[in-house]
Amino acid sequence: MTVPQAKVTMLGTKGSGKTTYLLGMYAVLSAGVQGHTLVTTDLDDDEDMADAWYELCDNGRVPPATSTEPKLYSFIFRQDGETILTFDWEDYRGGAMDGNQPEATDAGRLQARLIESDSIYLVLNGTHLAGSPVVDERRDGVKRMTLARRMNAYLANTLSERAQRGVQLPSITVLLTKADMIRQASPRTPPEELMDQLCDLVQRLLPAAFEQRAGSRTLVCPVQLGAFGQDMAGEDLTLDTSKVNPRNLAYPLIHSFLNLLDTNVRSDRFAAGRLQNRITESADDLEKYRKTFRSIFQPKYVASQTRAIQDEREQLEKMQETVARMDTQVARLVGRLEEARIMNRVAVFEDGKRVV
Repeated sequence: MTVPQAKVTMLGTKGSGKTTYLLGMYAVLSAGVQGHTLVTTDLDDDEDMADAWYELCDNGRVPPATSTEPKLYSFIFRQDGETILTFDWEDYRGGAMDGNQPEATDAGRLQARLIESDSIYLVLNGTHLAGSPVVDERRDGVKRMTLARRMNAYLANTLSERAQRGVQLPSITVLLTKADMIRQASPRTPPEELMDQLCDLVQRLLPAAFEQRAGSRTLVCPVQLGAFGQDMAGEDLTLDTSKVNPRNLAYPLIHSFLNLLDTNVRSDRFAAGRLQNRITESADDLEKYRKTFRSIFQPKYVASQTRAIQDEREQLEKMQETVARMDTQVARLVGRLEEARIMNRVAVFEDGKRVV
């Protein structure tokens, strides 16, 4: 049983906080959270990401925008020191979704990458979502500023293509960055009501992410790196380092891989069941053969069959141990996400319907 491998792709406008989120998420998980850790396969990437994070924490400078070439990172996700999944993460700049730009050399790769991805992140800048419930007139403006219409088109094409190929649907995360701005604009709104409002809005902005498809999983997750408020409104930002306070950064990654890990568990359990049936049939056949007169003259054959059955039983035992361990791993991830959902830190949608 091999360690699952996954692909993650992130979309969002320039300045939406894609790269900054990635740095914060890596900083939090590389230090370890409740037994879950994240490391890069390339130590140079680890050093670069750590330097960029310290630059934010120590000097208040956010990372530069992603260049025309997408940045690819490779990670290892561990639980209690055991590798449970490896994945690569590709960060596309906002202009990648505009194929009409002559410098958009990455635009042609984007759709192909999305179709291959196991998890897709759609990033909405929380600055544009803050305030009272967004009415229809304002919603069109939000769609333009966040490129929600374009992201929805890419996602709809991706889901349709994967369905035609009979490929498992990717998990989808709608990442609401700069969540401190959202809370700041609605200080008296209870968390449950605020999450309801955000879910209603993102379902209208990105309907493809919430289509009622069997096996679909979508997470709505507000995240923040700090209580920066209006400080996040401009370019070439220098932030107040005393306000760095990451929140909710690990939940999206946990959600990203539940589908994949759960599918692997089911596949391995099915394989173990088939092996069990084969062992039972082989043992029955051997027992019948032992009762025949001919078996007296074929001791080597009986011995070889006995060894083969024993080898398969040992293989089955290892498979069952692995399945049990993976069941425990998935259950812990589900538990962490469920805690966050109950606390209204995230909203989870399965088959297009919100889990309540």
